[in-house]
Amino acid sequence: LVTAGWAALPWNPISAICLSTSICARWTMVGHHVGHGGYNKQVGADDKFHRSNFAKGPARRFMDWCDWMQPEAWDVEHNFMHHYMLGEGRDPDLLERNTHHIREGKFPLWLKYIDVAIIACMWKWYYYAPNTLKEQYAYEAELEAKRSRGSGAAAAPVEPVLFDTGLQPGGFGEVTR
Repeated sequence: LVTAGWAALPWNPISAICLSTSICARWTMVGHHVGHGGYNKQVGADDKFHRSNFAKGPARRFMDWCDWMQPEAWDVEHNFMHHYMLGEGRDPDLLERNTHHIREGKFPLWLKYIDVAIIACMWKWYYYAPNTLKEQYAYEAELEAKRSRGSGAAAAPVEPVLFDTGLQPGGFGEVTR
């Protein structure tokens, strides 16, 4: 009944908003917590909400994690980088660094609001999906390099290598790859 007034349009914006909100809610409320292993003790090891099974394979990926990001790439970027470097210059999700151009930009406030609105509409496919994939590939390359050295000892925790980009504006220090 709420969407009936939009029937004359070739597309229904209310339905699009409801679909995008439900996908985002599923990602933030289910995918995020399963990715951290938050339900592992409540469900069995063969349950679809166990971290080792969630979004594995093409069918489960579509049903569990219908998103721009690969779940494995998000796991590396979020669990291994963001949480271990929270609020530091090497944190890939450091909001202060990622929005520096908006805060320090010399353009009118109304234009800054438009900038934020545009970024909010496209941040997942423009920023988050490629960066999670980049971090996953770099992490896998580091693991392979450590394996190829053949140290024979137990592998030490992998310290993410910095991408040679130097210092970022705002005094937030080094950045990730």
